[in-house]
Order: sequence, then structure tokens, then C-alpha cells
Amino acid sequence: MTPTPDPHWQAGCMLVLAFWCLVSLVRGWANGPLRLLVKPAALLLTWIVVHTFGATAAGLVARSTGWPAPVSSLVGAGALAFVGYQVLYLIGRTVFKRTRDYAEPLTRTIFGVTGGLLGLAFGLFWVWAVVLLIRLTGHFAAEQSAGALAHGLAPDPWVTNAVRLQASIESVLGKSLVDACDPVPRQVYQRLDQIARVIASPIALERLMTYPGFQRAWDDPQVRALAADPAVARALERGDFWAVLANPRLWDLLNRPDWREIFSGPQFDAALRYALEER
Repeated sequence: MTPTPDPHWQAGCMLVLAFWCLVSLVRGWANGPLRLLVKPAALLLTWIVVHTFGATAAGLVARSTGWPAPVSSLVGAGALAFVGYQVLYLIGRTVFKRTRDYAEPLTRTIFGVTGGLLGLAFGLFWVWAVVLLIRLTGHFAAEQSAGALAHGLAPDPWVTNAVRLQASIESVLGKSLVDACDPVPRQVYQRLDQIARVIASPIALERLMTYPGFQRAWDDPQVRALAADPAVARALERGDFWAVLANPRLWDLLNRPDWREIFSGPQFDAALRYALEER
């Protein structure tokens, strides 16, 4: 599918971009630079807290729930990060004043202008992050749409909309500017292309599963035991994927170095090329 900008989507993107920049500027002026810097400072301090006490939190979760170590680590670190961030953010917002709380007009002006510029910079950073996410999604959707059309299938509506949104945003901001600000390596886009084409083709997907390099994984006794586990089968029938992820056998398998080696980057790239070979 060739990305084509839509005039209505272009107008919508321009309105959203202008509104977001205005809101960022006004919020920055109202809060001042110190209160704006509280959020990134809280994120940094939260990372330090999680890095220091994450193992302790994971141990507490594991002992109280009996969950596998990877799940306990994820839940413990997530809970610690949430609580730590909220506490640090609240302290920072309480300590530092807003622009209107300063008595001197010159001080209010300096803090307002500095906060407005900093708020606009933060707003543009989030615009950049969202544009990158949309670009990756649109790139994946374009290749999947092309693969579906090649097999006589109509692309899903979300695929068409994702491609249209990407094209509209790039036309508003300028494709050359978006390309220059895109830090994603070309290899990532190439792999996305291959994955999208494999997903769009049942034949390619079947060839991927029968890739000779993966045969060692499918024949592994631990894999066969996991597939034959009645608890896993019942969880899949119920759609209870949390129960599957909480299965200790699965995490033991994923933590094995030889299993990770089978599905490593070079091996996975070779499997994608094998799946997309013309027969």
C-alpha cells in the first residue's frame, strides 16, 4: 500500500499539534521551570530506587504470592516504581512554587518565560516520541497491507488508518524533517518489513515455524512437556494467558541460554529470509 495523505487527517494533525504546543507553553508558564523539572527528576530518582531495592521488592512478592521469579521481579519493580514516583513527585510539587506564587513581577516574568520555553521543549519531545511510534506502526501496517493484497485479502481497517495517519503526519511536518529526526536504525525497519510480510502470508508463517534452525527447539523435551501440560492447555482454552505466563516451566525454558541462542537476532533473521523465499 502506497501511503497517501488525507486532507482531513492533515487538518486534524495540524490542529492537534498546535493545541498540544499551546497547552505545553501555557502549562510551562504557569508551573515554572522548577516544577516542570520535578517530573524528570522523579523519574531518575525512581530508577535509582528500583535499581537499589528492586530485588528486595521482588523477594517480598515471591514469598507472599509464590509467583515465578521473572513475574515477581516485574510486579515488585513496577509497584516500587509507581509508589516511589508518586511520593517523589508529590514532594517536588509541594516544595517548588508556581510562577504566580512569586511576589516580584520580574521574577514572575523570568520564571514564566523560562517555564514556557521548557514546557514547549517537553511538548515537542512528546510529539517526536509519538511521531516515531506512529511511523513504526505505519511502516509495519504498510508492509502487512501489501502482503494481504498480494494474497487477495482485504487489509484490516486499522492497517489502512495507520498508513494514512503516518502519511498525513509526515506531510504536515515534512518527510525530510521526520527522516532526519528518526533515530531508529534501518535494520529495525527491514526486520519490521519481513515480520509484517510473514504475518500477512499463511504460507510464509508456516515456513517460519518449519525453519530447520528452530527444529531443535520444537524437539526439546522441555518444550514437549510444556505443550502436553494439561494446566497450560486448559489455560489456553479459557484464554487465561496470565496463567500461562505464570507457569514456572515457561520461564525456566525462556531463561535457558541455548533457547535464547536459537531465537537470537541472526538466527531469527535467517528464519525470516527462509520463510519469505519464493518456492
